[in-house]
Amino acid sequence: RKRVFIDDGQDRHSETPCDVLIDHNVYGSARPYVRRVKTGTKVLAGPRYAMTSPEFLRARNKGFRINPKIRKILLSVGGGDCPDHAQKLLGLIAQNARHVEVLFITPRKTGWEVLEGPLPGGSFCRIVHAPPDVAAVMRSVDLAISATGVTCLELACVGLPAIYVSLASNQDKGARAVETYGIGFNLGRPTGWMEMKFRKLYRMLEKPSVRGTLSQKALKLVDGKGTTRICRVLEI
Repeated sequence: RKRVFIDDGQDRHSETPCDVLIDHNVYGSARPYVRRVKTGTKVLAGPRYAMTSPEFLRARNKGFRINPKIRKILLSVGGGDCPDHAQKLLGLIAQNARHVEVLFITPRKTGWEVLEGPLPGGSFCRIVHAPPDVAAVMRSVDLAISATGVTCLELACVGLPAIYVSLASNQDKGARAVETYGIGFNLGRPTGWMEMKFRKLYRMLEKPSVRGTLSQKALKLVDGKGTTRICRVLEI
């Protein structure tokens, strides 16, 4: 039997005895693992091996449309309990967007209801708890504001342009990488969420051409076939 490790490249010192090592992060690289794995270990690193589920490939194959105006925004702060961060991001949206619907995907069923309702500027926030097909939700909006984790691989697979935020130290590399690859903009850590910076990014994204460029680069980076590639290696 083969031993497979899934890693994120954060621990550069511990040895990882395995036959196959997977780091599918957007910043994933084989370089950090050179001294950690045994000779002969296959390192599958980077978004080429993104382990997105089939629903995202299905959504991708249906195509993503760049609309003239931003009408719907998806908000996601990941699986953590971050009501303060969500509220701050909603405030930034309200200050800069007009007449948009914000779909806030929540990690748990209760406790977020206070964020649902009207926003300044004629906008509205709707709570969406654990949608059965999150890829379909992504495909239905024009822009995402999201934490930088596995979600950024899913957004890229669908082709949804995004503003990314870093809510923990292990997301900093990913937030920088999305800008390096040109698949989104990096708003950074909560302490740096300045209204002026958000406004600048949002005004750029109001241009369909900018969103279209981000979308095309995202689709090229994550093609939804990463799991298939991994399976082929495991079968050898």
